[in-house]
Amino acid sequence: MDWKQAEAFIQQVEQTNRQRIAGRQAPLLLILAGVSIVGGFSTVVAMVDATLEGTIIFLPALPIPYLGNVAYFSLGVLAIAGGLIGAIRLTRDLKG
Repeated sequence: MDWKQAEAFIQQVEQTNRQRIAGRQAPLLLILAGVSIVGGFSTVVAMVDATLEGTIIFLPALPIPYLGNVAYFSLGVLAIAGGLIGAIRLTRDLKG
């Protein structure tokens, strides 16, 4: 079997067994998605609280006021989005 045939065979096996693969990966992926969502939410809440209290987080490379606050807030939002996207994809794969 040459390389292209092997790749096609692996893709066929993945498509055929998508639900079984997703079912076995589901517990770990749901834990990771949950940790990502909770961590992102806590980061967002912490940054909103810090900003409202007047705490300024400076980034060493760019000493612009509140840039660090915005950066950490954005990372929190991205963590939430990543966790939600992962959970949605997993449920889609579980359904078939």
